[in-house]
Amino acid sequence: MQLSPVNIIDTGAAYTIHLYAPRLNKELFELTTQQDILSVKYKEEDQTDKSYYTRKEYRPDEIARSFDLKGKVEIDGIKASYSDGVLIIHLPKTEAAKKKAQSVNVS
Repeated sequence: MQLSPVNIIDTGAAYTIHLYAPRLNKELFELTTQQDILSVKYKEEDQTDKSYYTRKEYRPDEIARSFDLKGKVEIDGIKASYSDGVLIIHLPKTEAAKKKAQSVNVS
C-alpha cells in the first residue's frame, strides 16, 4: 500500500483536501466517515495489467488515508470529485470552526 501525498487548504469557510492519485478509476474510491474520522480508500480488485515490473512507483493499486475531523466539519456537507489525477474533497466547516481567532492585548 502506498501513502499518497495530500495538500490541505483552509479557505476560512471550508477545508479542501487534494489527494494526489494519478491514473486511477474514480469509481473505486471509497470515502467514509465514522466517529469523526474521514477515511479514503482505493483498491483495485482485478489487476488487468499482467506485466512483470522490476520497479513500480507511481501507480498505487491500493490507497488508505485517514483524517481526524476534530468536530470541525459538517459531515453531511462533504463532497468529493476526481479530476486530472487528484481526488478533491470539500469539507465545509461547522459554525464554531469558522470563528476567527481574537487578539489579546498585553498590558
